[in-house]
Amino acid sequence: MEQVFGIDKEVLVALLGFGGAVIPAVIGLFPKSGDAEHRRASIAIGQWTVLLAMAAGLSGALAGPVGAAFVEIAPMENASPHLANWAFFGVVIGSAQWLALMSAGANPKLWILATTIGWTPCALFFTEPWAWPAFGALSALLQSVLNPRSVSKPIVWIGANALGWFVAGNAGVFAGVAFVEQIGFAAAWVAGWAVVGFTAGLITGLFANACLARPEAAS
Repeated sequence: MEQVFGIDKEVLVALLGFGGAVIPAVIGLFPKSGDAEHRRASIAIGQWTVLLAMAAGLSGALAGPVGAAFVEIAPMENASPHLANWAFFGVVIGSAQWLALMSAGANPKLWILATTIGWTPCALFFTEPWAWPAFGALSALLQSVLNPRSVSKPIVWIGANALGWFVAGNAGVFAGVAFVEQIGFAAAWVAGWAVVGFTAGLITGLFANACLARPEAAS
């Protein structure tokens, strides 16, 4: 399959199309700094969900190049590309959530780090059926521990993430299988990962305003 910058052309086209469709919507979701919605500092569920869908889709699209680059530069022998892939997944998911929190006026400084640490060990267990809820919960736990002023209800937040990522992982597999005959394996792979992010974002987003502290409480 033809590649562009180390990425399958079919994957790149799917990613660009996906980004072109949702980026304008994401920009529109960010409140202006002076408006009442910003001052109220609520987290927009739609924004949270779309950002996570974009992040997970990006993670799926770049899984091959990221894994290959890690194996190339890793100092240890027999380095697994899955380690880099899941670390990258944690980075982009954490970044998406952090952007949504920032747009609501919050600034949990260790959020991306916590999310990355939480998802990276999934590289060792990603084929296990319990991996999605377990590492979703671990990520939420570390978000709560490293950003204690930003998570007002850690137990509920951890449970919401366990549920959200369990449903999301299964939804992503189902979507990828369903799409593969219509759009090809590479595009279906990206679409499946985007469905993972969308589903997890939708479920955890329903709990975000109840579980994540408002900026005035977190400052």
